[in-house]
Amino acid sequence: MAALDARSSERHSVYRTDPVVDGSPPFKRSRQYLEKENEPPSNDFGAESGEAISEDKGDLESEAHKAQRTGTIPYMASGVLLGEAPSVQHDLESFFYVLYLLPFSYDSPLPGRKVNEWPDTIEAWCNGDLFQCGSTKKANVLNEKWMFQQLKDNTSDEWRRDHKLFYRLLGLIVRLYSPMRRALLASEQVKQEAIDALLSGKAASTDASNGLLTHEDLIEPLEAWLDLPPDQQEMPPAMRRVYSVELETAGSRKRAFTDMLRAAKDD
Repeated sequence: MAALDARSSERHSVYRTDPVVDGSPPFKRSRQYLEKENEPPSNDFGAESGEAISEDKGDLESEAHKAQRTGTIPYMASGVLLGEAPSVQHDLESFFYVLYLLPFSYDSPLPGRKVNEWPDTIEAWCNGDLFQCGSTKKANVLNEKWMFQQLKDNTSDEWRRDHKLFYRLLGLIVRLYSPMRRALLASEQVKQEAIDALLSGKAASTDASNGLLTHEDLIEPLEAWLDLPPDQQEMPPAMRRVYSVELETAGSRKRAFTDMLRAAKDD
């Protein structure tokens, strides 16, 4: 995320000298943008994670747990974990998890960052059999407020030290999360309608297109975010309040303390 601090004089001060805007496909660009330098694009962020953790904990960590952290389970689409045949939509959902899990996986967005322990709420995506992992993940992912409060409450302080950088990260995540969540909800609706049709003796619809996530659903908001000036990349204040992810400033702490004193005086 050091690239977020870069500035360029071209087009709204977007980072035209950064590899993220080198003309490569949008998904590759976004990974270069968010992953640390020279780390190959991969869903397997954990190759480094597993080594660092095993050095610290030695034999205390089981091979199964290391496989969960260093393998693909945390990044797999919930539908695949629940037994659905893999599809392009699932690949797109997995891409979102690569982005979403980044601030949980590292202690800082700056160069020299270290691998971080995941909070229990995120670690739950790796616990149990695949069905349990998928069920937990789907329930969490469909809960908008839960998803964003995790970013505020369960990431390292360094991710929130620069408020504007944090709000820009939220702005990117919400632009990709919204179409993904909408597709998951639509897919669930299609399944429910098929069940209702079967129970009523009617033919189930064969059109599942309403529940599909497409490349355009993620590419277009990603490209739009990349082309915005930094202040417009941020999650809007009204949305931050809805999701309860507004960060406290020195001024807001002072006001809260003043309000408390006034309330005590009134009593």
